Amino acid sequence: MITALFGWVPALFLLPFAAIGALLGLVAAIEGDIVFGIQYMLTGTGGILGFIAMTSLVWPRKPSFYSRLFMLLAGLLSLATVAYIGQSQSHPWFRITPHFIDIYLFYSPLLVGVIQLVMALYTRHSDAV
Repeated sequence: MITALFGWVPALFLLPFAAIGALLGLVAAIEGDIVFGIQYMLTGTGGILGFIAMTSLVWPRKPSFYSRLFMLLAGLLSLATVAYIGQSQSHPWFRITPHFIDIYLFYSPLLVGVIQLVMALYTRHSDAV
């Protein structure tokens, strides 16, 4: 329940932005701005993969450990990158403030993702022992 409320719901809200970012990155790469395009495609794709990793918690058929680990890491890196850019104040049109909504949208899925990553690694390690 807590994972759904603080991890999946904000990730669901951020999913369209990740998809738009990946699409805009593809357009930018086609238009000739390769570096900008790759950055946006990787960030957007990472967000989509992170959402799939969060959603896979409730799927009846679980993906393999390494697939889920890769998707979770991609999502965490993508969200951490977006949070860093929002905190750095380098972009006046995108800022993450200490407002409740910003914390809920960006930091709660990041925290839930880190907890899920630690739990996945711990259970994998305890299964191997």
